[in-house]
Amino acid sequence: MQMNRCFEIVYLLLERKKLTAQELADRFEVSVRTIYRDIDFLSQAGIPIYARRGKDGGIELWDTFVLNKTVFSKAEKQELTALLEGMRSTGVPEETQVLQKVSALLGESQQAWIEADFSLWSKTADQPDLFSLLRHAILNHKKIQFHYYGLNREATHRVVEPLRLVFKAQAWYVYGWCTWRKEERFFKIVRMREVEELDESFEPRSLPETIITTLAERDERVTLTLKVQPQGIARLMDDFQQIELNSGPEMTTVQFSCPAGDWLLSYLLSMADCTEVLAPEKLREEMRRCINALARQYNEEVYDHKKP
Repeated sequence: MQMNRCFEIVYLLLERKKLTAQELADRFEVSVRTIYRDIDFLSQAGIPIYARRGKDGGIELWDTFVLNKTVFSKAEKQELTALLEGMRSTGVPEETQVLQKVSALLGESQQAWIEADFSLWSKTADQPDLFSLLRHAILNHKKIQFHYYGLNREATHRVVEPLRLVFKAQAWYVYGWCTWRKEERFFKIVRMREVEELDESFEPRSLPETIITTLAERDERVTLTLKVQPQGIARLMDDFQQIELNSGPEMTTVQFSCPAGDWLLSYLLSMADCTEVLAPEKLREEMRRCINALARQYNEEVYDHKKP
């Protein structure tokens, strides 16, 4: 108990610079005499801690303590705190606490250099803190269970050994061992519902340094050529990183490669007012059939259930 309290005292002094014995006693719910015994213990252990009496007195550490006790160079300390500052953008409270402690231990503060909003996927109505849940399960080797909606729109119950969170192509995935399929698989986070961490632990499997290339190899790709009106160019540039623009006197064409799938037809239909598929011909024909079916649907008289 004393060791834990003494470590906390050192951390507090690194962060706050100076505290009175009474402030420390109130925080740890011990007597002032106990705090002074802790100070003597730290001093005998080689920690340069001292107490000053008087109006502006208090318990402090020597200013040089941080620099003498760390093996990091100034540039390395700045890099470390910058990395933690970037992690704080995930919105996880634990990251802020870690940043405060490391900044105090290293004697470095870092201006925020990145900010991101993961609320669209990390906080849902039934999962207020999904990021923390998944991170905890991965780091502590705990199985998770959830309902998963596949492309066939049927929900299946999955029990998974989560190994890593992966962000690729504007989407987040959980990569892990599926106990149902008996293989390692990617699960798109937006299709996971009612995620729970189980008490059951698992032995983590070895992974390569990066598995994003594995995900990329699973994608069947298609190259598109579109005729695009001016109002559609910006959206395509937002959604696809590598596109070729060819502006002619009568029209602008765009060519790019993307993963194939059911999503592509829906995406192109959402831009049908400002784009036209030129190639591949098979996709152009699918667009034609869909647009004709929609035209027939909207030309039909709407059924009014109130009529007799």
